[in-house]
Amino acid sequence: MIELINKLRIVPVVAINDSSKAADLASALVSGGLPIAEITLRTPASLDSIKIAANNKELLVGVGSLRNAEDLKRAHDA
Repeated sequence: MIELINKLRIVPVVAINDSSKAADLASALVSGGLPIAEITLRTPASLDSIKIAANNKELLVGVGSLRNAEDLKRAHDA
């Protein structure tokens, strides 16, 4: 993971309001040469979006805006 971040030198940070768009976003990032994303926990659709985006095995998905242990558990379970 660190090697990928060092190579790309950029990590797109996204807040997804509509989880139905998560798969297309994941594909677009990979197709555009950015196979990595941080999905924030700022929207009600974030956990579903994480699950959907993580189904794209070419995309490394991270989670941002974690505020407490419960957020960490929910993100891990997603």
